[in-house]
Amino acid sequence: GQKAVEKLHEEIIEELQPAVDTNDIDEIVDALNDTIVIAVGELTKLGIKPNPLPTKLSPELALEQSTLAKLVERLTIFREAVESNIPPIMINALHDIIIVSAEGLLELKYQPTLTLKQVVKTISSREQDPIQAAAWATGNRQPGEKWKKNPNQDPSTLYEADFSTCKFK
Repeated sequence: GQKAVEKLHEEIIEELQPAVDTNDIDEIVDALNDTIVIAVGELTKLGIKPNPLPTKLSPELALEQSTLAKLVERLTIFREAVESNIPPIMINALHDIIIVSAEGLLELKYQPTLTLKQVVKTISSREQDPIQAAAWATGNRQPGEKWKKNPNQDPSTLYEADFSTCKFK
């Protein structure tokens, strides 16, 4: 719902937009993948199985709009559907966000399934803040509380995504 709108807004507007402006390809790839992860997570919460990621660009999709503009448009549709509580439109918008993000990766000559695996490895290598973990273990999780990274995690245990291994040959 509303939290997903906020997370997607942060990813698209606050992370993807600056990366596009500076043409930082790794940050663009990372932000597009994070957007996919958020949208897939929201679909899963709604009990909807996400469609498979595209493996090639759809010829019927006109490329006159930039990937960023398409994502902002879909985010607006998603936000309005959440505010109006219209689940079918929410679900369609989330599917569209995933497709547009994956097609953005394809346009950059990256394989979406491989880049997503790199992001999952990165996320999986993170440890939860021990104070928060202890609180959550006893059922003391506050509504809407975000998962916190362990600020003292040994940096050598963190996986750093290597998107260079995900390019089409």
